Amino acid sequence: MEKSIKWIKRSNPLFDNRSTGIRIVIGTYWPGGFYESILDPSVIHYEKLVLGCYVDKRYRDLLEDVGMTTELQDGDPIFPERETLESLADARGDMGEWDFAHQMLNVRADDSLREFDERDIKYYKMSPEGNAVIFTEKTDPAPQRLLVRNLHRVITIDPATGEGKRTDESAIVVCGHDRAGARMFVLDVWHGRLLPDGLVKMILHFAEKWQVHEISPEDVAFQKTLKYGLNAAMNETRRYYQITPAKPGQKSKVHRIIRAFQPFVKRGQVYFAEGQNALINEMLNLQIIEGKRFAGKSPNMVDALAYQVDFFKMKGHHNTGAEEEEIEDDFIWNQVDNSTSYGLECET
Repeated sequence: MEKSIKWIKRSNPLFDNRSTGIRIVIGTYWPGGFYESILDPSVIHYEKLVLGCYVDKRYRDLLEDVGMTTELQDGDPIFPERETLESLADARGDMGEWDFAHQMLNVRADDSLREFDERDIKYYKMSPEGNAVIFTEKTDPAPQRLLVRNLHRVITIDPATGEGKRTDESAIVVCGHDRAGARMFVLDVWHGRLLPDGLVKMILHFAEKWQVHEISPEDVAFQKTLKYGLNAAMNETRRYYQITPAKPGQKSKVHRIIRAFQPFVKRGQVYFAEGQNALINEMLNLQIIEGKRFAGKSPNMVDALAYQVDFFKMKGHHNTGAEEEEIEDDFIWNQVDNSTSYGLECET
């Protein structure tokens, strides 16, 4: 990009008449310096016209400048003969919001707008036996080991219904909480499109696999689509799990993820495993651009993970993570009412 910028500057003397010569530069707002320099009047003087694929203030200002009007409304495609709302929605899903922002919306999208920093991502490995997590701390490079059965294991679900291409995906996240050490380990992640009965089977599959203590689906969807199915499936299998619906209230996904969950990642209290790249990429691509959320189709995996914040607290007795045989898998964590949450600069 620097080479291209220099070429433009050094090519100016090639004009036969610099006062009347015209150079037209057409492109999309890729981050990295080239278009920023072209659009910066202190670097290179250009008349600029920046439009996105939808009608917005930039488009209306252009029409006003040239004395034109339109019947299109804000949010309509500016070239409806070329792109429809449906085709743009498909492009948005295929490209992801990061690319869609600067290629189609033509708004600046750079790393400073990312809400999660890759340097804050911490990893663990599963032991060869598959029964313990192995990790290191910044303050102590010696590997530490925690038995999975000594972690408080919770499934959180961001449910969606339907199997069509345009249907939002459901997401399931299984985490193990080390309440003594204020750590959380992402044990399993799944996302996809299933009808409610298929989603119930998937939830119970992970519940059985990890022998979880609690299942926490999003409250509204639980009441509407999952409550009967989960209860019926548990009655049929005679295997019962505590259901603790997650209550989003009036808080948006952005609020839950950025205000409540992100501080835990920033503090290095959340550990991920290899193979969870889809979740990590969804997290790293989450941005706030011009006051709006941009993160692919919808950050459902991260949203399901953010619900785990509700369980990031100590309730009653907690274990030390040592390999103590007397700790039972069916230990009831919620025996004592008084609880203490970890004091971070976040909202829960």
